[in-house]
Amino acid sequence: MVMNLRQVFVSVLAFGVAGILLFMYLQAWIEEQHTGKISVSTFRYLKTVTKFLPESFLLQTT
Repeated sequence: MVMNLRQVFVSVLAFGVAGILLFMYLQAWIEEQHTGKISVSTFRYLKTVTKFLPESFLLQTT
């Protein structure tokens, strides 16, 4: 069975949308999993950024 161009287009579009939705769902699910661990690169970034913040801002507790 040979698919015509319209069927190919619709199939690719449907699988593309499904793939994007699955990726977005998994990304949100993974970000919600709080392991309490922080990567070295994130730690270095936060360390660099906090150098420029006033000390009173860093000592605030919510």
